[in-house]
Amino acid sequence: MLQQILKGKQVQKLSKSTQKNIKGGGIPFSDTCYCIYRDPSGFLVISEDLPCNSSCPDGAVPISF
Repeated sequence: MLQQILKGKQVQKLSKSTQKNIKGGGIPFSDTCYCIYRDPSGFLVISEDLPCNSSCPDGAVPISF
């Protein structure tokens, strides 16, 4: 499977030392907030780009990452 992945365009295999030096995996911080709630039919909804001083449709306080 690795050989199939490496056949892709702009793909390269990284050395173990390079892999150890990669830092990341966090969520970028922003000035906007998000609401996570269930809609009336029960589906999970994530609303984006809300002002942090507003409120979510379910009355909760928006969260920021």
